[in-house]
Amino acid sequence: MDYIGYTSFIAGDTVLEYVNDSYGVVGGEYNVDLSYFFDGTLSEGVSAIVTTDTIGRQFSAQYPDSEAITRCAVMMDFGSQNDAVIDMWARFKSTEISVTTYVILGIIVAAIVVMLVLYLVKKKKSKRHQRKKIKQATRSA
Repeated sequence: MDYIGYTSFIAGDTVLEYVNDSYGVVGGEYNVDLSYFFDGTLSEGVSAIVTTDTIGRQFSAQYPDSEAITRCAVMMDFGSQNDAVIDMWARFKSTEISVTTYVILGIIVAAIVVMLVLYLVKKKKSKRHQRKKIKQATRSA
């Protein structure tokens, strides 16, 4: 935790003591309740409140508030369907794109590029033609 700055995946008195040593400030501006992280891991009578001045910096990245935690759910427990979900994900990740698909995509991209070049050339010729007409009109006038 000290060297890398990652949050410990375990909680307990020692980790809370480290958090207080690293971020705690006597008379700090913020009282941060970390009970969501330390719930059930602390000795009886130990409070999971850290008084700090470092909100918004590394402390908040390591120990976001409980509102941010609710938005950060990464995985769900699908109960008896976990194996089916893992198999589905493995099949999805291993799906290979055929050579034919690459060829078709290449032809589509090449066609778009050719059409774009032709359009730009035509537009340039049209502008040149308009300039010639203007010059001829001014000469004849």
